[in-house]
Amino acid sequence: MAIRDVRGLQGAGFRLADTRLVVTAAHTVESAQGQPGIVWNDRTWPAITLAVDQASDLALLEIPADAPMPGLHLADDAAPLAEGEWIVVIGRPFGARPTATVGIVSALPGAVTAPEFLRTRLQLNAAVNPGNSGGPVLNLDGRVIGVANATIPGGHGLGFATPATAVKAMLQK
Repeated sequence: MAIRDVRGLQGAGFRLADTRLVVTAAHTVESAQGQPGIVWNDRTWPAITLAVDQASDLALLEIPADAPMPGLHLADDAAPLAEGEWIVVIGRPFGARPTATVGIVSALPGAVTAPEFLRTRLQLNAAVNPGNSGGPVLNLDGRVIGVANATIPGGHGLGFATPATAVKAMLQK
């Protein structure tokens, strides 16, 4: 799904299964002018911003109960994430139709120490482009292991994502 404001497409996001909640990147919501909208199948639903966490670059939105979009499940904490694990990144790069890129988890949080904000992120070798921010990073079971949200200019294929454990922590607040 896409996150849109009055100026047009801003980023990606995903609905949590069996809820009215949508997860996206905080910087996507913060850059919006006016109330964010969730676009699915060429229809837009208004969204209410429930929480924004700049440190993790996550935002939590609420949509109307009648929004018929599918939901995703977060990965189980009992199945630890490993370097080399295959992943799929879903997004809307450059305002295009939904796309998927495939790669692996290159490094776990803590491996990249500079710049500071990347210390808590997963490093991916799947492409993360403008418009992918807020999109889900899925394991091969189709469960969300992270939220795509950063690249480094000149990083040549490096992408970064906030781990799904940060989404779970946000939901518990």
